[in-house]
Amino acid sequence: MSSTTLQSGPPADPLSISESASEKRIRARVEAEMKSQGIPGMTVAAKRNGKTVFSKAYGHADVASGKAMTTDTRARIGSVSKATVTGPSGYQALAKARLSIDAKIYGAGGVLAGDFADDIAIHARRWQPAIDMDIGAEDRVYTWYRNGTYTIGASTDLNRHEPAQPFKLPPGFAIEDLVAVSINASGNVYSWWDNARVDSTDSPKLRLSIGKVSDLGSESKGFEDTVSLPAGSGLTVFNIVGMAIAKSSGRVYTWFDNGTVSVGTATDLDAHEAPKPYQLPPGIASYHVRGMAISQDDNVYGWYSNAKASCGSSTHLASRIPLYDYEYIAPSPGASHDLGTWFNDITARHLYDHRAGFTRSGDAEGAAAMFGGNATTVKYREIHRHFLRTRKLLGAPGSVSSYSNHGFGVWTLMIEKLSKKAFRDYVREEFLGPLGLAEEIVPNSAQPAGRDSVDYTGDGKGGIKIVPPANAGTGLAAGGFRASALGLTRLTSALRDAYTPSQMNEMGWGGSDKKLSHNGLLGGGMAHMTIFGPGSTDGAGNSLDGLHVAVVANCDRDVSALSKLVDAIADELTP
Repeated sequence: MSSTTLQSGPPADPLSISESASEKRIRARVEAEMKSQGIPGMTVAAKRNGKTVFSKAYGHADVASGKAMTTDTRARIGSVSKATVTGPSGYQALAKARLSIDAKIYGAGGVLAGDFADDIAIHARRWQPAIDMDIGAEDRVYTWYRNGTYTIGASTDLNRHEPAQPFKLPPGFAIEDLVAVSINASGNVYSWWDNARVDSTDSPKLRLSIGKVSDLGSESKGFEDTVSLPAGSGLTVFNIVGMAIAKSSGRVYTWFDNGTVSVGTATDLDAHEAPKPYQLPPGIASYHVRGMAISQDDNVYGWYSNAKASCGSSTHLASRIPLYDYEYIAPSPGASHDLGTWFNDITARHLYDHRAGFTRSGDAEGAAAMFGGNATTVKYREIHRHFLRTRKLLGAPGSVSSYSNHGFGVWTLMIEKLSKKAFRDYVREEFLGPLGLAEEIVPNSAQPAGRDSVDYTGDGKGGIKIVPPANAGTGLAAGGFRASALGLTRLTSALRDAYTPSQMNEMGWGGSDKKLSHNGLLGGGMAHMTIFGPGSTDGAGNSLDGLHVAVVANCDRDVSALSKLVDAIADELTP
């Protein structure tokens, strides 16, 4: 798309002669923010105790045509969808089924029961009890386990030479962070770690430590936080299934779940060779890989979660020895855990507060590759199956807070199971429809209606360009709706009439009962919504209780600035 030059223009709603001083200050603040960020159009609205106290539109819904924004113009609200639509819809569906938000998701008595039992079993076998294997001196096989112990053995008997004994983690790191372990020709142990527990993005960092078999960080002066994955490949730490160092060359081989292997260094994974295809043994999928190693004579060994192993080359894992059995005596549990049990402990509350242990987003393309079809037609059921098979839990449910789009995407499946209706239909017919808001808050569509703004993003040159309209698809629950600011305040006012602040806080909002907030950013739009509750005040000590303020923009820019704008607007609207 070609870039479009921003044009200045009057607010879409003509200003009356009686515009108050506070309304003038709000207009000045909004227009200054729009100019600063290069935002074409914006809607702003506020309600107090259900009554509209402010509703204005500014700028353009379509820059090229000069079409002005109106107070009813809908734009993309991104993750504000979670707190205003998906969260309350799920809350309502649970209540109709006479379940609380502490209802279990999986297993006996869970909402999804055994629907994903096979995928959870694959998950558990992949990441327990062993984390990784590698070959050291005298071609002995070292195996590190999830309970913090390691053994020394052979490729067919992982405990042959020495029984389980403890190993140390670097300070501040957990077993769940460990991606791969490998031993170089000098006997140093290289360990790669992700920071997905604290980095709520779709591309967390891959970090490196150096140590010994029994102490993985003993030789590190500090962590290397800049391990580079193959450039331009779209591959992230979540795609790594195995890593190994060749003793003869010191080169690092990394196998990915898309069926490619790269060759590089410990800190630059494709420094020598870009990813190229590799062949797995018959009947083995990439998510079966439990460990990879390279022996002294450059044979590549692979161990799989079905208790099979192979020997071959980096690009043909079974070219020398086809599949054979291996065994280990699982170490005593100690500090370990059963991943299957973890899944059985996940509740609806954990989905709401991003503490289920899930990482950020599902992978539609990966799911399509695994189960067939393409990313635009794959169903969320397949996305969740792919997620369970390829993404390890970050920790026990409730123990790790990590923002997860996928956690809210699971409501697509939950609501369907609870209501026997598709998520989209339930939201329209059972949630928004009865509130009279089915046309106020709608899914993103490839065929936008007349009330919908054109969506914009930065062009990288200081201007803006159009984001082509697209259907929300499988991302609907996590962030696929659009609305005006007035529509959002109508919805939250209706919710506040039905629920207490504490109940609202349970639905996926951030903050506290005193001030509930959520923002959203999606290519082409952004929004911020705040509900002020009991005890909230402005800078002068005036009560803000009962005030709902929303801002929606038709361009994705600095969404964090919108929270400050909302607070400034609230200050102007105190009695």
